[in-house]
This record gives sequence, C-alpha cells and structure tokens, in this order.
Amino acid sequence: MVVHMTPATEDLARRYLRALEERTSITDFLHDEAIIEVLPNRLDPKGTRRKKAEALSDVERGRKLLSSEHYEVTSAISSGERAVLEVNWTGVLAVALGALKVGDSLRARCSMHFVMREGRVLSQTNYDCFEAF
Repeated sequence: MVVHMTPATEDLARRYLRALEERTSITDFLHDEAIIEVLPNRLDPKGTRRKKAEALSDVERGRKLLSSEHYEVTSAISSGERAVLEVNWTGVLAVALGALKVGDSLRARCSMHFVMREGRVLSQTNYDCFEAF
C-alpha cells in the first residue's frame, strides 16, 4: 500500500534511492547539514552517524564492495518535509564477505525515515534488518 500525502517529498526520497542504485552522484541530494544514521544491525553492530562528507565517503566505499544494488520501495508515506519508505534492498557482492562469495547477494528489509529541507535530504535514519548470511 502506497499513500501519497506529499508527492514531492516522497519523490525526492525515491529519486535519491534511484541515484544510489544507478551509482550516480548523490552530492546534490544531500543538504549541507545532512546527517545519515544507520541504527545497529548485523553488518554494523554499533551503528553509524555520519555528516555529509563522511556519508559520501561511505557511499564510495560501499560501491567498491558491491557490484550492484537495488531498492524496491514496498510502501511509502510522507507529510510535509518527512517521508518514510519501506524498502527491500538487495546488494550483489563485488568482494567475498564471510561465507559469501563474489556475486552472492545480501538482502535486507529496511525502514528509511527522511527529513527534507530546501529540497534536499537533511536527515536519513535507517532501520536495516538483514537476512541471515
């Protein structure tokens, strides 16, 4: 079920995910004061909280670990400058990870909470639930 309360906010979040998926620059999507927070999960047990420059660096590092990634938005709701997307994420490994080989897939169900300001992502909080690997 997709609820469209504020299409521009939801559209911005979807275009941002598409840029990540297509491996194009996300620099212009992020507000200068952006904070990206990933809550603790199987890949990142302590979680992370990054400012824009660190987040951009993390994206580049991730692109070296994955040969591709896909974001399937399964539901979305937005109001004002806030959007919440439920996403099925799949990443194909470019390097071995534990028992996984190059070419194997990682999968996670994610809840992504966005706050936008001035047409860009001011904050993103991810609740990522990885499938067993």
